[in-house]
Amino acid sequence: MKIYPLPEAITNKRYEVSESPPNTKHGRCDNTGLKMMVPLDSSEASRFVRTHELAHLKWSPENAMEEAKKYEVSLDALLACEDARVNILALEAIREKAFDMGELGPMEVKKVALLGEEAAGGDLNAERKLVLLMIAGYRIKGVECLSGVSREGARNVANTVINHITRDHTSFNSTIIAAREIDDIYKFKKEKIERERLRQSASDELEEASERCAYISAEELSDLVALSTDCSKKPLAPQTSSGKWIPLSGKMEILAPRLTVRHAKEKLGKGPMSSDEGISIRHISRFCVDKAVFKRDKRVTQGTLLIDKSGSMRLDISDIRDIVEKAPLIKVAAYNGFETAGRLWILADMGRRVASIPNEVGRHGGNIIDYEALKWLSRQKKPRYWLSDGAVTSINDVPSLRTTLACHEQVKDGKIVRVPTLEMLLKIMKMRIR
Repeated sequence: MKIYPLPEAITNKRYEVSESPPNTKHGRCDNTGLKMMVPLDSSEASRFVRTHELAHLKWSPENAMEEAKKYEVSLDALLACEDARVNILALEAIREKAFDMGELGPMEVKKVALLGEEAAGGDLNAERKLVLLMIAGYRIKGVECLSGVSREGARNVANTVINHITRDHTSFNSTIIAAREIDDIYKFKKEKIERERLRQSASDELEEASERCAYISAEELSDLVALSTDCSKKPLAPQTSSGKWIPLSGKMEILAPRLTVRHAKEKLGKGPMSSDEGISIRHISRFCVDKAVFKRDKRVTQGTLLIDKSGSMRLDISDIRDIVEKAPLIKVAAYNGFETAGRLWILADMGRRVASIPNEVGRHGGNIIDYEALKWLSRQKKPRYWLSDGAVTSINDVPSLRTTLACHEQVKDGKIVRVPTLEMLLKIMKMRIR
């Protein structure tokens, strides 16, 4: 039995519906010629293709090529991002969590594996194709497995772009923003590689010139030095639509309120405690109660904790107070930001804490200063914990791949442990305070 879609239920135009070639699940909707090609069998994968094409008919612009020219974005990036947006809208309409396309065929698996090898070898075009495949396959079972075979760079780009789409998937503007982000990222990456090639070429010429310095003019030597220096000093960042470079972070101000409350001696881990394991027997009478007959010193969590107090973390003042009270020997700081700047408050240090959490800490602001805050954390005492969902932004709370990658490098270089939730942090602290 063949199952036909009904485009006329969405638009008042009559479409000519044809079946996809045998053994394929390809779909296409021509809004200009009023033609739709979809698989007509009853499989789950075919149902997805029919739903997807009808969703394009309802929510996508009629002519994608004109939109790409209008907004000056590449057509393949726009189509991939629009596929992801339409997937979200279609799933919301039919109240399902994901589409099921089944497992990838051997040819598709081979194609993806080949792209992964080429991308790992530094081929930016192959990496870009992987990114577009992952974005277009968002919320599709069987296609999301692409993220498992692709290299980390492609996954980072795809996740950043998908965040742009999901922020406001009801608007076609999110597709344009996401497509422009892809174009900017790979333009930036290509320019970076080209600058490195030019720098290396200039360095080689300079080295060669030094060997024949007796025969080179002062002007030629000066030009080579300038070229080598210029190629290594250009800023490495994508540009905004206004042509200005996006800063890594807003301006950060560090505030240190007076720490007037001293933690109790028991919480500081200076006294002994009873335990059911150890080498020194203290209370033999507890054997029949809880078997905590041994004496040992407390092991209390030390180091530094940085708390992301942006709105996405949904932490209130009582949560911050709970953290400060349960970690007496940790240096605790919290940060958030508004527009182009932010503040970092030091709330506890060296066994002392603030008498009350400042009201500004309780405000649900933006991130803004993630990068500067992580630079501060990397200079503090180990172990270093960062309570955050990892969604970093720059000025005006705008996410960018450059900020994301810079923060990732800061976490890696500073040996910082990111803890995604409050529950996980309290569990870690409970394990260490015993």
